[in-house]
Amino acid sequence: MNKKLLLTLLAFSPLTVSAAAITAYSNDFDSAPVIAPGIIANWATPESSVQPVQGFTAAGFSGNFLTSFSHSTSASGNTAILTLNNLPTHTSISIDGLIAIIDSWDSNDGSLGATPDFFNILVDGSSIFQDTYNNASGTNNNLSLLADINGGKIHRGFSGAYLDQAFDLDNSLSIAHSSSSIQVVISGNGSGWQGGGDEAWGIDNFVLSLENNSSIPEPESIALLGLGLLGFSYTRRKHNSKPA
Repeated sequence: MNKKLLLTLLAFSPLTVSAAAITAYSNDFDSAPVIAPGIIANWATPESSVQPVQGFTAAGFSGNFLTSFSHSTSASGNTAILTLNNLPTHTSISIDGLIAIIDSWDSNDGSLGATPDFFNILVDGSSIFQDTYNNASGTNNNLSLLADINGGKIHRGFSGAYLDQAFDLDNSLSIAHSSSSIQVVISGNGSGWQGGGDEAWGIDNFVLSLENNSSIPEPESIALLGLGLLGFSYTRRKHNSKPA
């Protein structure tokens, strides 16, 4: 290739564009969720429920939230599953929201027989977030260093026997993803998990966004590339038209 043409192509090569993220699904659990056009959404929340936040005074939590909290002593039914189908083209997803860690959580180094307790978020069967908390016992707490909401471990109006915590995911969960469907699982587990009215999680202001990062020419790049090629063509014709 002619050196001038090569330099022209390099100078005006198309740029990589990061398209703006779109909100595929958002839910504050106070009203109908906001779902992007064409997407089909479904929550499967066996024994989990949308409940009033009661005295949960953490900033951002208001009205209702999705929670595993129950007055039952049953440890089952602490899993919520969101499925989205017919997603538009994308290359990654991000998840945002507020999480509540309610009552007698024991961290992975807590009291014998009561530990560990884990809060989990999985996407399509793979863990993208797991952490442990020490409301009742242990020293490990919020190892992911999520932003604390409104005062650390304090009584927030549930059973009152233990302190509660709240955190902001703050778009910290972002992974590569391109499938037209997605399943998000939120749960508490661990050999010490009690569930029911003893240990619970909550989530509010849940948002799942899609991003599409691809190498596409920007309009300005295309125009500049065209001008560069025209200039090279003119220079070449002028050079070839000179008498021998």
